[in-house]
Amino acid sequence: MFILAAGISKPIDYFVKTLRDGRSFCTRWVEAKQRGHIVFTCQISFHSWLRDGAEQLLEQAAQGHYQINPVREERLRQRIKDKFKVGAPLFEMRPTDLEEFLALKMSPEPNKSFVWVKSVPKLREDDRIHRMMALYNTDSTLTRVALKSHLT
Repeated sequence: MFILAAGISKPIDYFVKTLRDGRSFCTRWVEAKQRGHIVFTCQISFHSWLRDGAEQLLEQAAQGHYQINPVREERLRQRIKDKFKVGAPLFEMRPTDLEEFLALKMSPEPNKSFVWVKSVPKLREDDRIHRMMALYNTDSTLTRVALKSHLT
């Protein structure tokens, strides 16, 4: 999160502190300083790469440690193949003022944000689904509104 505006005329020094260094999970705290002042902070966590349970199961079956039904084996192989597939987005969202969204200009009302939203799949005529869509999009854009008044 940016705390102060940073300039391009002076270098920025990054300081990284290890908060946790476990076998499967590690966390770092990062501070960026310019002219002795902290301008940016963030906490970053990483997971070690672990094999998927389906991959482990198929490996054990191949080594003869485990008997697996052929239908289940095919399903597991398909799951591994599809693991990194990304589905189509549910919503198309666009800021109504791109320059304001990118903080290229300041809004006269910094605590407001307007976003155009359209559902990609056709929604059924069910008020509950429409309310859930509105709630999801409100949550996904709320942080941006809170940070807007701190942009410089």
